[in-house]
Amino acid sequence: MLWSADWFSKVTFDDDKKSEIEINSWEDAFAHFLDDEFGSFVMAKTDDIIDAANEQAEDAPVNSEWDDLVDVCKLEMNQYVPSKVNDFEFVAEKDRKKTIDRINWMIIFAIREIEYSDVIKTHFYRDWCEILLSGHFACYWDGDIEQGDFVVV
Repeated sequence: MLWSADWFSKVTFDDDKKSEIEINSWEDAFAHFLDDEFGSFVMAKTDDIIDAANEQAEDAPVNSEWDDLVDVCKLEMNQYVPSKVNDFEFVAEKDRKKTIDRINWMIIFAIREIEYSDVIKTHFYRDWCEILLSGHFACYWDGDIEQGDFVVV
């Protein structure tokens, strides 16, 4: 389903009254998505998932299973994500690899949230993928790690 969706097809740059962060163009959207601050935030959310999984697994079977799952997912994603990004004219050539990498990790952690939903209660990455599936783009986070929401175009 993720591969057949029309990524970014419903994006508009209307003024979002819910957010103080202005996104007026694709350039703005990808600048925020690739921003180091957003990257750090995404990694902090990743730490929450890893911590939750480790608390439930004394000898870390979750993490060894996770490594196998990531390997399978990467093979599949390497067939689709680069073509989706490379076909999209608004991603600057210099930003394509970083965009592909960030999207890949967002998808991988969404899969982890789903796969281990019995021990991982967060849905940050699943929500991001749902936004992408809807044709929009969650390019940033407005608020702190506990209170906030995606900035969606």
